[in-house]
Amino acid sequence: MPYLVLARKWRPQQFDEVVAQKHITTTLRNAIAQKRIAHSYLFTGPRGVGKTTTARILAKALNCEQGPTPTPCNRCHSCVEITRGNSLDVLEIDGASNRGIDEIRNLRENVKYAPSSGKYKVYIIDEVHMLTPEAFNALLKTLEEPPAHVIFVLATTQPQKIPSTIISRCLRFDFHRIPTKEIAEHLSYIAQQEGIEVEEEALLTIARRAEGSMRDAQSIFDQIISYQGEKISQRDLKEMLGLIDQDILFSLTHAIVEGDASKGLGILEEMEIQGYDLLEFAHSLVGHLRSLLLAKLSQPLDLSAEEEQRYGEEAKNLDEGYLLRLIKIAQDAEREAKRSPQPRLDLDLAVVKMAKLDSTVQLEEILNRLGIEPISPKKKKVKDAGNDFPSLPAKENSTNLWEELLARVKSRKISLGTLLAEGEYLGEKEGKIRVCFYNNHNFHRKQVVQPQNRKLIEEEASHLFGKRVTLEVETREEELLTKLPPKIPQQRPNSRFGGKEPIIQKVLEIFNGQIIEVKPRKEEE
Repeated sequence: MPYLVLARKWRPQQFDEVVAQKHITTTLRNAIAQKRIAHSYLFTGPRGVGKTTTARILAKALNCEQGPTPTPCNRCHSCVEITRGNSLDVLEIDGASNRGIDEIRNLRENVKYAPSSGKYKVYIIDEVHMLTPEAFNALLKTLEEPPAHVIFVLATTQPQKIPSTIISRCLRFDFHRIPTKEIAEHLSYIAQQEGIEVEEEALLTIARRAEGSMRDAQSIFDQIISYQGEKISQRDLKEMLGLIDQDILFSLTHAIVEGDASKGLGILEEMEIQGYDLLEFAHSLVGHLRSLLLAKLSQPLDLSAEEEQRYGEEAKNLDEGYLLRLIKIAQDAEREAKRSPQPRLDLDLAVVKMAKLDSTVQLEEILNRLGIEPISPKKKKVKDAGNDFPSLPAKENSTNLWEELLARVKSRKISLGTLLAEGEYLGEKEGKIRVCFYNNHNFHRKQVVQPQNRKLIEEEASHLFGKRVTLEVETREEELLTKLPPKIPQQRPNSRFGGKEPIIQKVLEIFNGQIIEVKPRKEEE
């Protein structure tokens, strides 16, 4: 009998055997039991999480001689043929290689024919997002109103590429990535059935390497069995996959924290001499720093108990902000190394940058060292009752008070500060600041007196005056001449060669600049 790889040999044959997709398998089982069978389904999710497998189980459940049943027997003629993949009533179509309109037209013609032996004709279209727009249009009507004996199951890893008209005609199920520990547990079960001894740490490493894909995990497991035999250790796995040893990563982290860039570069040099893949190292470094951050935040890690304890001890003396900055540098280095002709250079620069990075220090700690008492956040917020405001030195010049109030408001909401500046400050008396707007600035006045804007102005004014202050807005019929901006004398068109035009003069004042060269207009050349 020919050898079957683990991914095929241990493919689930019942809904209960599908790992970590209970939210889907339970729904399908109940739908079949209640005879609420849809005519088209859309299975979405990452690779290797059970989309096509679930579609085949659904086909068996519908065509089993005892069914439709939530638990196909796997013994009848129909179940056996579907399991072997040679059933005439279950057609699997690869959307990547059958993506044209001609293939879909043939499919539309074939759906008219009744199933040969089962109750339903099931079409499983894998990677359906690869179909052309014309093919989707040809499929649309058939997908909406197929014959009663036809069931469509569309599977894809990229649902965003499928037209919304297609999605709206399907019952959608989103498959999730399989958690690391559930992959490791399933691999442990397979190892027991196959008579293979494997370390728990190695199983966790395989599961992490698979990144949520059960099929990828089984393929790696198959590969390590061929490499090592029936006894597998973590060391064997690292040798086969070229994984970076944690001791190396911890040594590099120590060098970075100590600010020893030379030692860090030496570790990189040694790794390259030993033949390690630098891109694999960059990827492992990002994961290593992430584990330190999660340990610092007391979050669970997909690691063995011993590894979690080690990360917890190492993270104790590291600051969260410091770790975030290290992760950012490592991520940038990994991204650059992937497309760089000299990945070693990118990693060298990253190690030096991380080693020269100062630890994050809280502002309060700096103020304490300087002997300055930090301002409590409570003092920054205006309370609804009482006069709990920081006392400020009295200011005799009302113009300075008004200008400072405008600056405070603009710092929080620049548009509101600009609107408020169109008013005239009339002074403060008995806890009220009086502001006047003239009839040609009604829009500005209406915006200023809106509840949220009024509240913001009153908060800043209360802090400025050191007591609770409310805003009082007045209106006047006509604006005083003193409020009009001074007229700027008009210049002759050619004044730019002798004097300065008003707009240019304004720019020079704002940027404290000077004219270096004046180029003539094209018509003057």
